Amino acid sequence: MPPSQMRRTGQVWTVEYAGEGGTDAGGLFRDCISHLCADLHSPHVPLFIKCPNAQGYGDNQEKYVPNPGANSTLQLSMFSFVGKLMGVAMRAKHVLNLDLPSIVWKQIAGGETVNTDTTSRRGDGLVDRSDLEAIDAFSFKILDELREADVTGHEEGTLLEDLIDLNFVTTSTDGREIILIPNGRDIKVTWENRSQYVQLFTRYRLTEFDVQIKAMRQGISTIVPAQLLSLFTWQELELSVCGKREVNLQLLRENTNYSGFNPEDPHIKMFWEVMESFSNDERQLLLRFVWGRSRLPLASVDFDQKFIIMSTSHNADTNLPVSHTCFFQLKLPKYSSQAVMRSKLLYAITEGTAIDTDHAAQDVNWDNED
Repeated sequence: MPPSQMRRTGQVWTVEYAGEGGTDAGGLFRDCISHLCADLHSPHVPLFIKCPNAQGYGDNQEKYVPNPGANSTLQLSMFSFVGKLMGVAMRAKHVLNLDLPSIVWKQIAGGETVNTDTTSRRGDGLVDRSDLEAIDAFSFKILDELREADVTGHEEGTLLEDLIDLNFVTTSTDGREIILIPNGRDIKVTWENRSQYVQLFTRYRLTEFDVQIKAMRQGISTIVPAQLLSLFTWQELELSVCGKREVNLQLLRENTNYSGFNPEDPHIKMFWEVMESFSNDERQLLLRFVWGRSRLPLASVDFDQKFIIMSTSHNADTNLPVSHTCFFQLKLPKYSSQAVMRSKLLYAITEGTAIDTDHAAQDVNWDNED
């Protein structure tokens, strides 16, 4: 699809799911976008990997970074397409459920890189050590200890290599060995050259994702003029593309209409109490179930559809809720208790992920690549 056809609002392409009977009036398109983003956060597509903090140390443990080893022509074209998806999200307000750190957003917005091992201000658009600490806090804790180590605190003649065994090599985020200087495997980090090691390590990590982010920026600039990107702070750019990870229940309530109910019905109050009890991940699953996307627009003005909770004639506790993703609708039986409603909603949003499976999936030739 030429980029010119993607520079528009509304639904950008039409989706048909093999083996499922859904007609795409918007729901399948939104669900398709959600699937694409889920794949980008999975091992099935090699473009993004979990940041080092995901091992359980530091902030942003849910963030993903570009895979620095994904640099083939095909993979860079895929990064470019990710950028095009970001441009579509900005133009058509189809937010992407991606979790990327500040080092990505700053560079896409056109931020410069500061080649220094000192920490500068956060949020000023400059890519610096603070962005690296946000994704790999443990490594930079070790670097701080190395830089601040004092030879006077040890017996005379103590070698740094007796305390810490380091050579002029490091490990990339995807696990490859990186030699920082010629013959770096054979050069020990000593009291005298430790500052050089810290600077080389930091410089490498500052530029580790440059190739991949450049491809993403080229992709997004085919949909949104590159000159406009520099008008955004990195936080504004992230919000414009990805919205907020947290589901704002108050915003959702303000954009909900009712059919066969009114907002004061005990049954409706029960529904919102159940929503309050859900974790954020469960709220995202419910959004995906009823709308095909897992993140809300940023403001009421951005809702192109209102959430509609509808009554149904099937009100037994054995019945499950039904959604119409194209129309952001939920048919909600009148359950006998909050516990029953909660269990039925949880079952529906975790097990009912297919859309209108009224066609026989077994009749599809899954081996046919056409």
